[in-house]
Order: sequence, then structure tokens, then C-alpha cells
Amino acid sequence: MSRISARKRMVESKGLSDMVTSVYLLNKDMNAAKRKYDAARKDLHSKMSEDEITSHTVEVGGKAVTATLSAPERKVVDIDKLWEELSKTEDGKKVFFKCVSATQSSVKDNVGNLTCEKVITTVKGKESVTVK
Repeated sequence: MSRISARKRMVESKGLSDMVTSVYLLNKDMNAAKRKYDAARKDLHSKMSEDEITSHTVEVGGKAVTATLSAPERKVVDIDKLWEELSKTEDGKKVFFKCVSATQSSVKDNVGNLTCEKVITTVKGKESVTVK
């Protein structure tokens, strides 16, 4: 059976108006639940930050659930160090300006691994709470 005929049967059996109503009401409920989730997550983040707690585990329905507060580290290019490395020659200056609005991989493509390693810095991302 094709997907079109299966859809057509579903529309005929349930009625298009019922389907539209159902999708609308489910979306409305989903949005309300998302707002509640976002507010609860924000409150949890604030409380854990305030109390300086990085991890907390509770049992929910026989399952261990852990909330973890973390700020992921990521590597970024230190533009000042890159300029210091590349401004020594005229060609280096041209390469620098190619890199200024580039991604880390573009910098690596333009200046090579050695220089790229010298100018990469690790920074903390935005702190967030994860519940699993």
C-alpha cells in the first residue's frame, strides 16, 4: 500500500477537521509543557549554582536520575597570538586577514597545524544543567 493511499485512508477515517484540532491541541500542550520545563530547568540551574553543587542524584520511579551542572570547554583561536605569529612577514599578514573571520579548521588550512596549535585557547562555554 502506498503512503498516499494510507494517508488518504487516515484522513477519511478520522476526518481532516479532527486531525487539525488534534494537532493544534497537542502542539498547545507541548508548548505549555516546554515553558514549564524551561522554567524548572532554569530554577534548578540557579539553585545548583547558588549552592555550588555540580551533581545531584535522586531516584525517580526506581531509576537513578542525575542533574549535572557543567560548562563545556571549547577551543578557540586567540587572535592576538595569531597576529603575533603571522605579522612577521607580509605574506603572513595577508594570511592573518584571511583567517580573521574563519573557523578553526580554516585557520589550520591557512597556517598549518604548528601555528594553529600555538594560537588555540580553551575557553569555558555557557554553564548549563543536564538531567539524565
